[in-house]
Amino acid sequence: MYQAERWDPLELRWRGQRYQPQTVVRQARVEAIDLVERTISWRLLGNPHVNGEHHLSALGHMVLDRGLEPEATRTYVDIRISIGDIVDFAVHDEDISALWLHVYYAHAERRSAYAQDLRMQKSDALFAARTSPGRRAEHHISESVLRPAGHVTQALHRPEKDGTFRFVIDYAVTDRRHETSDLQCELCHRVFEVKTRLRDRHRRVSHSRSRPFETENRPNNYHVFFYRHWHKYEVLSNRDIDAFIRDRQVSYGHAEVDAWADVGDLGGRKPPALELSDYRCAAHDE
Repeated sequence: MYQAERWDPLELRWRGQRYQPQTVVRQARVEAIDLVERTISWRLLGNPHVNGEHHLSALGHMVLDRGLEPEATRTYVDIRISIGDIVDFAVHDEDISALWLHVYYAHAERRSAYAQDLRMQKSDALFAARTSPGRRAEHHISESVLRPAGHVTQALHRPEKDGTFRFVIDYAVTDRRHETSDLQCELCHRVFEVKTRLRDRHRRVSHSRSRPFETENRPNNYHVFFYRHWHKYEVLSNRDIDAFIRDRQVSYGHAEVDAWADVGDLGGRKPPALELSDYRCAAHDE
């Protein structure tokens, strides 16, 4: 079903110097992560008898794309990797010096059209690193937050039955590198947009002069903020977020292609986070 391809970071560094690893393990399933001891347990996909446990080196760094600063392997694992992910990794002095998500492809025969449409986009590897946590968060919110509230939703990207999670780029879909998809309840049709925060507590929504928040989001829908580092979430109504922006209580920011408004932080009183009863599916009990 999927085509697995070899991809390596643009550059690997050890003690600040570029190097070529002698040992690279490919398509390993992450079985356990110990952030205190800084160890990862793994088994080879398709061959559970090949497995092991390695320490994460504090000296290893990766350059994921042109123009980017090196990223520490430990940081990459801390904020981007979860149990069940399929990864490749390099071993140096018996420690993991570099580790990255393995990218799979579906409908690879349509790649030429994809390349023409997205010539200026980030590399697939950088795209995977930045968006895999968001894909996982959507599935978690769908199953653990919205289902208890009576909503019937399904994330665009889901793990396999045994919990294995592959990062897949499907060239057949309209947006071939679709990051995430809003969760829409099949019963009440309310929409929940999931925003994943990796290392901060900001409630950050898309907002700009050309595309203000109120024109892009219906007031009776919701935003869900998932704070990966703290393993917490908040559900906010779009109506409350819009009112907060209109009252000019926000701070603004922008990057190359994105613009946003920060509407407070995790636990803030305004706009208020909702209780389960506030966003429960109205059609569930009918």
